[in-house]
Amino acid sequence: MIENFYKSKFIGIYKDKFIKFALNEIGLNYEPKGGFKKDDFDKIDIYKSSKMTNEDEISGIYKGLNFKISDLKSKSKNLYRFYTSNSIIGDIINAYSLVANYFNFSGIVLSCEVNLDLKEPVFVLDNSFNTKSKISRIKFDDIAFDDAFKVYSKNELKTREFLSPNLINSLLKTRNKLNFSAKVSYVFSGENLFIFLKDKQVIFSDLEFEHAYEISNLEISKNGFKKYQDEILELLSLFDEFINLMKF
Repeated sequence: MIENFYKSKFIGIYKDKFIKFALNEIGLNYEPKGGFKKDDFDKIDIYKSSKMTNEDEISGIYKGLNFKISDLKSKSKNLYRFYTSNSIIGDIINAYSLVANYFNFSGIVLSCEVNLDLKEPVFVLDNSFNTKSKISRIKFDDIAFDDAFKVYSKNELKTREFLSPNLINSLLKTRNKLNFSAKVSYVFSGENLFIFLKDKQVIFSDLEFEHAYEISNLEISKNGFKKYQDEILELLSLFDEFINLMKF
């Protein structure tokens, strides 16, 4: 128990001193105890929740995009509540199956600011989730895409116009880039693109107690900078397929 206390303490210091310095060096902001807030998701009515845990908030500008990344998970299996009166997800997907298989969430969330001609959010959910819909699922003439994702939105006509063949191809490419290391889902709104990486190993998950000795010697720590810088740049590269295509 004492060892766990000191391990947690040293990892906290290590993140605050070492990881922050490493990410600042490539122009990114880092807050070890930061993360997404409920309000970030309320804007697109993904869910209503009372509590969630966040850490490792990374933000900045990537190829002209204002972005944020964070670990996110619920504190209990019964945490999330969906309200069919004011939640789009609540309107279209059975609450129990969504809580059990989707937004009882553990993984990484990426978000960037966009300016899209969408009045209703478009949800592109990994096909492995056992969803039930009050609104018909929108299918496309693309077998690979329909096998990978389930699409929901209140405006089917606009959704079909928005999810062009090129965008569909980009969604599949991004999914394949992960090589099945996580279940990826997307939410597009007029103001934000969210990428949910369910079951993705948390950011900086491999920090070990042995790193503690490096805290007092930043020069030694610099030898490990590139590893953590590359980890975040790899996550940010998930935006690449959309940047040129959608002209964010």
